[in-house]
Amino acid sequence: MQSSREIRCLKVGEIKLWKAELTYGVDFDVRVTAPIFVYLIRSGRELTLVDAGFRPNRAARINNSARGTLQLLQSALRRLSVEPDDIRNLVLTHLHTDHSAFIGKFKRARLFVQSKEVEFARNPLPTQAPFYDSDILETLEKSDAELIDGDKKLSDGIRLIHTPGHTPGSQSVSVKLDKSEFVICGDTIPMYHNWYPSRRRFGTAVALPRIPPAIHSDLNEWFRSCQKLDDVSGTMIPSHDPLLEDGAAFR
Repeated sequence: MQSSREIRCLKVGEIKLWKAELTYGVDFDVRVTAPIFVYLIRSGRELTLVDAGFRPNRAARINNSARGTLQLLQSALRRLSVEPDDIRNLVLTHLHTDHSAFIGKFKRARLFVQSKEVEFARNPLPTQAPFYDSDILETLEKSDAELIDGDKKLSDGIRLIHTPGHTPGSQSVSVKLDKSEFVICGDTIPMYHNWYPSRRRFGTAVALPRIPPAIHSDLNEWFRSCQKLDDVSGTMIPSHDPLLEDGAAFR
């Protein structure tokens, strides 16, 4: 029987950066325009949104090239005839501002975030402090968010998987579609090259099991998270790869 679930990738912004920021020094001389996505999951009549859009913040190195507004997020959803009040579940892969900017606009959604991510956002590493905004954290703490400790079944066919390393509270979302399983990875896997380090179509081949993102809180945790995702045996959907097209559908 055909699954009624589908995933749609919706571009809501972009940032120009050096690829090595996403691939731990690999292809350090390559400049990329990294898209910023949200992911709409339809499961019957229930709509789940993964991440909440982007607005440029105080991270000085991205301000001049960053693009993202509430209008871009709303327009992306409206192309699919969806309004913010239609969203029932809002899952945040983490609280960096390129993934959580407009959480306050989804007033009817149940909000899910890892408790360790909230703790880290209150007192982040100095290297990560520019990627958190205090007003986003304040909005979150005033909401009725469900703080998760570890993995959680969200609904039939949708699971939240704690995948720390990029940040302590990073999480991925596993979605079963018919006979296939897809994993929305957040910044645990920002590019296909991170997951497929030996495939030259994605970049310079390197002798690593996986390529970490350069922005991370704990590399040991990150590699353990990759093993956890390996055990899922699903297809990874990265967070910032230009090869992933706006409006791409997975069914």
